[in-house]
Formats: sequence, C-alpha cells, structure tokens
Amino acid sequence: PTPAPSLAPSTAPSLAPSSAPSLAPSIAPSLAPTAPPTPSPTTLSPTLEPTMEPTSDPTMEPTPEICPYLLISNPFNDADLERYVGLYEYEPTNRWTKDIYRLSSTNGLWTISNSIDGDTMQASGGLERAPDLSDKWEFTANGGTTKYNLTLEVDCTDSSAPSNAPSYSPSLAPTGAPTSSCMGLYFNNEGDVDFKHNGWFQRKDDYDINDHKYWTSIDLLATIEYVRGHWYLMERDNDITDDEDPVMLTFNGSDLLSPPSGEWIYSAETLLGT
Repeated sequence: PTPAPSLAPSTAPSLAPSSAPSLAPSIAPSLAPTAPPTPSPTTLSPTLEPTMEPTSDPTMEPTPEICPYLLISNPFNDADLERYVGLYEYEPTNRWTKDIYRLSSTNGLWTISNSIDGDTMQASGGLERAPDLSDKWEFTANGGTTKYNLTLEVDCTDSSAPSNAPSYSPSLAPTGAPTSSCMGLYFNNEGDVDFKHNGWFQRKDDYDINDHKYWTSIDLLATIEYVRGHWYLMERDNDITDDEDPVMLTFNGSDLLSPPSGEWIYSAETLLGT
C-alpha cells in the first residue's frame, strides 16, 4: 500500500513553471500544388505501322549437303565394272574424281567418264545425289556398244581413311531394307574383317524357305535364310554329312521378311567346331 500522507504540510512551494514556451507546432503544409504529371508516357514518336507486304517466301527445298567422298562398289562382281570401283573425291567444280575417272551430274543424269576414251556409265538419280544402289546403269563404249541394266552401289562417306580396327562385339546383320523386296544384302562381320562370308548376297526367287525369301553369296558358299523362327547365315558343303551348316544367327527380326540389322552371334555348332 502507499505510505500514509505526511501530517505536516510541505515547507517549500512547488517549483515555478518554466518560462520558456513549448516548441512551435509543425510547419503548415505548403499551399502550392505538386508539379503536374507528364502529359504523355514518352517523348518518343510512336512506332511505325507494320508493313503490309509479307516477308520473302521461304526456300522450297533445304540446301543439300555436299558429300566429300563417294564410294562406288560393284556388288555383283561384274568384270566390266571393276575399273569404276573406288573412292571418288569431291572437287569445287561439282564433280567427284578418282584417277582418270570423274562422276558428275546434269539435271539428275549421273555420268561416269574418263579422260582417255569416250566410254561412259550413266544412270538417273537426284539433282544433288547419285543413286545409292541402282541396277539401271547404262554403259556406252566409245565405239557405240551399249549395255543396259548394270548394277553399281554409290555410298557417301565423310572420310577417305579406312575404317577402324574391328571390334570384339558381335557382328552386325546384313544391311538392307526389312522387306523381301531387298534384292541385295551386304554381310559385314565387324568383329572379324577376315570373315570369309563378308560380302554381297543376292536374293533368290526360285522358291521360298519357311515362307521367306533367301539370299545366296556371290561365291555360292553361303546363304542367309529363315530357319526355326530365326535368321541364319548358313555355310554350304562344310562336311559330307550335311549340305548346310549354321555359322551365325540373330534373335532379332523374327517377324520381318528380310534379315535385320543388329546383333548376330555365332551358332553353337560353330563355337564347338562341329
């Protein structure tokens, strides 16, 4: 509780009030208005109206890429075509050359000629690309002799260097479209560059094997055929007890009408040496 009030009055008066007035009140607000806002959001001129004309038309076709090298091969080992086989290098004059031979195009007509005689090979193709695999090449000799329906394969490559050393992975399947319309297949065992069955296989139409076409190597020593639900590379006359022996097979492409690209393995008979 508060202490009891003093019984005696105070002997001293309270302090006198301060003679200094209190601080002045705050300054009155200014009577002048603030500066007016800018009359427009920008001092720049407005943008121009869009042009009524459209931009130039786009090109109708993409710009073709120039192939630095063309590799020409002779899939059916035609003796008359061997001289055209090899690697052709691109020149700025829009042609490819190999020694005395040159490959050029005029409005889609592709011509292989040479600088010694008037012999030529001709076939129709694209304006910028020779036909990949065509059996419509036409040979015309300087003396006027003509041969029709010759086959050459033309592949584009980025380098003139040989391919790398073979890998130890399983080989690839023969190249070609996955339909029975494929006339020729090239089997390339990348795991063994000396594999004796590397090379071209030609489709045979005399009969089917298990409702599928089959392909025979150019040397007639091997076939690629559909057996027991899989594609096999078979070797002919490997022993006296059987006309064909399985060498390699693939478990891919069982639903295709032609051998697929992908992983091929050696068959059990080959691995056992039987």
